[in-house]
Amino acid sequence: MLSPQAAGSPGAESGEPPGSPAGQLGRGGAVALSPRAWLAVAAWTLGSGLSLGDGHLDPGGVVCLVLTWAAVVAAFLSRTPEDPRRTERVLEAGVVIQLAMLMVKPPGEYLRPDLAEHPFLAPVFPVACILMAVLSATLIVDRPLLGRATFPAVVGLSGIAAAWMLVASPAPPIDVLDFARGSARALAQGDNPYDLHFPNVYGHTRYFGPGFATDESIDVGLVYPPVSLLLTAAGEWLVGDSRITLVLALIVTAVLIDRLGGRAARLAALLFVSSPRQYFVLEHGWTEPLFVCGFALLLLLASRQSRGTPVVLGALLALKQFAVLLLPLVHLLAGELRPRRSLRLVAAALLVAGLVIAPFFLRDPGAYLRSTVLFHLAQPFRPDSLNFAALWAWATGSAPPTTVPTLACIGLALLVALRRCRPTPSGFAAGSALVLLAMLAWSKQAHCNYLYLVVGMLLCSVAVADPGDPAARTGDRRTVG
Repeated sequence: MLSPQAAGSPGAESGEPPGSPAGQLGRGGAVALSPRAWLAVAAWTLGSGLSLGDGHLDPGGVVCLVLTWAAVVAAFLSRTPEDPRRTERVLEAGVVIQLAMLMVKPPGEYLRPDLAEHPFLAPVFPVACILMAVLSATLIVDRPLLGRATFPAVVGLSGIAAAWMLVASPAPPIDVLDFARGSARALAQGDNPYDLHFPNVYGHTRYFGPGFATDESIDVGLVYPPVSLLLTAAGEWLVGDSRITLVLALIVTAVLIDRLGGRAARLAALLFVSSPRQYFVLEHGWTEPLFVCGFALLLLLASRQSRGTPVVLGALLALKQFAVLLLPLVHLLAGELRPRRSLRLVAAALLVAGLVIAPFFLRDPGAYLRSTVLFHLAQPFRPDSLNFAALWAWATGSAPPTTVPTLACIGLALLVALRRCRPTPSGFAAGSALVLLAMLAWSKQAHCNYLYLVVGMLLCSVAVADPGDPAARTGDRRTVG
């Protein structure tokens, strides 16, 4: 196999060293991006696409989804050595685009109708966004307006904008919020949060599997594992709104992403806080921000070889059901391809998850499985999803099979990730993003919150990558991460 600096290439003829920007330009100009840069492109392309149709099937969203997949495929095929400055320029372009998109569309779907009548409340979000844009611009040009306080100020402003959303959209008609509020109330009263009934805010059963809802009620308990319950319940108990936990998660995630690396990590954090539909996700009470926060913490601990790594991995397993898909990639997180260390990490994480889940499961196994497993398996196909299955349904007029294609997509993504990702936290993050994106490609449902999680994983991978790693400049087939 030819090395990236094969004989006869323009870079070799010019005498430039293999990793130099001039050598890269000689191999393909502006499109010769490293895997890390391509993952950055995928992150802001998908984040921008979510703003066009709010994560539903939409022409602009479909175009961005296709471009995202093209960038991800390019990342896993690219052998271009890392050029930190070029990756930073890609991230800078994404920040500018996303900040512009953030300010041209209302941040939520259910903003209170009297919002414009509040002279002090209404301007908070646009003013916060404008100040974020100004301060972010000074960070991009490397002339921070407030010195070291500039980045914390941007994160603080994003937190203010997020908290504003709770006031500007206090009671959106979303079943997820009813789940969070009802389960928090049940937990406080000593009732089983996984054996409940909620009012059906939609008035129909098109969004639910047979036997799980009527036009008047949704007949399950909380549909997420216990860590999600404990975190959102804390917000409900403290301030009367479970979403305050999500606000804190957004702030902490930005700080964690920034801590994962150098200048590129800071730009990735800016890209995260400027994600156009971040506040839309927050408004609906979707708990994916909690997972992104935990995922970033996991990478930070793993990069420092902390003993807390299995604890956080176990918490993620008890936070979202799909986290089990990441277990085959744990050896990448462990930093070596030998199985012993990764098996110990998996065993410890499963023990942590089991200890958290056991009290809720043992109280009523049937109710727990009905709410957290069977409910999701019975979910119907959603033709408004932003994925290729919904696009097929739109083109043909009939819903395609989803189970076998989804399993095939997951299997193929795992195979590619195991072959192409380096045994580093960044490789683990990139492989995890690929697996989740592949799962959503032909699944029954793929909406804003799921794809938002992919964006967060991609940014974490970009942030934690170490361009100074000598392995990054070899001809090894493992090039991602």
